[in-house]
Amino acid sequence: MEILRSAVKLLGQAATWEIVFLSFRISLLATILSFLVSLPVTLFILNRLKKGKILISFFQAFLFIPSVTLGLLLYLSLSRRGFLGFLGLLYTPKAMVLGQAILIFPLITVFLLNGLKEISGKVRDTLLTLGASSLQYNALLLREAKFCLASSFIVGLSRAIGETGLAMVVGGNIKGETRVITTAIALDTMRGDFEIALALGLILLTAALFLNLSFQIVEHRWR
Repeated sequence: MEILRSAVKLLGQAATWEIVFLSFRISLLATILSFLVSLPVTLFILNRLKKGKILISFFQAFLFIPSVTLGLLLYLSLSRRGFLGFLGLLYTPKAMVLGQAILIFPLITVFLLNGLKEISGKVRDTLLTLGASSLQYNALLLREAKFCLASSFIVGLSRAIGETGLAMVVGGNIKGETRVITTAIALDTMRGDFEIALALGLILLTAALFLNLSFQIVEHRWR
């Protein structure tokens, strides 16, 4: 009980919220980047579904790759000897944004594919019969799928904000630079600083519950 009281007191400290704001900024940017890439890829696959089955299988298989393994591959690519080493991104927030964007890209893509495919089956024949062009069809499809788009974005953000292994590997967990909620919890738990770890855990749990509630509301509106 005493630990919980101390954790609640730490919620008022600026250092705690510095970690929180950095976490959400990185995860939000990663989700936006991943979503903007995933959406045209999804439309491309939908418009050429027979030719896109291999891509769909690839994205589905990529969902099961451990995040720490992806972090290792990205680390090797961004290190000085890596082919992207000249960018100097390792141990920076940009590397974490890139890593999280790659991590959630297949998740958002598969979610969009399932949702847009369902909606497309209901409106495609009608729109094409009325003479809609490919561009008009895609625009109308996205308008009809606004709740599906919102759901996929929330799912991606939820996955990104709770990621630990990749963030630790490519970010380095540097205080004031790349230390986010999950990596700070892992570090403080190992050091025995359970109060700050619990405070951050409460914030992360609240964020997860909020995102889950938002997803349920949007999903209900969609269905």
